[in-house]
Amino acid sequence: MKAQETASLSASAIRYLLVIHSFSIDGGGVRSAVIADRIGVSRPSVHKMMESLGKAGLIHKNGYGAVFLTEEGERMAGLYENCYTRLKVCRYGR
Repeated sequence: MKAQETASLSASAIRYLLVIHSFSIDGGGVRSAVIADRIGVSRPSVHKMMESLGKAGLIHKNGYGAVFLTEEGERMAGLYENCYTRLKVCRYGR
């Protein structure tokens, strides 16, 4: 993914990446229904975002419907997680 494409991720897309990352720490995939429940959106909304993230090269789905982060998706999620953690520490001191 090019730096220009990286900058165009919406806050919503970043949220999805972080949720997928939190469920796939052990290298496993996560199902769309789990993502929908965690974020509080409909399954069709998750499906639409998975298409966008897939086109951006950040996720892929296996034949059973599980969503996995690509290497680039892992890298991006790690960067955003780090930023989120730093902001949380600055804001709440934790």
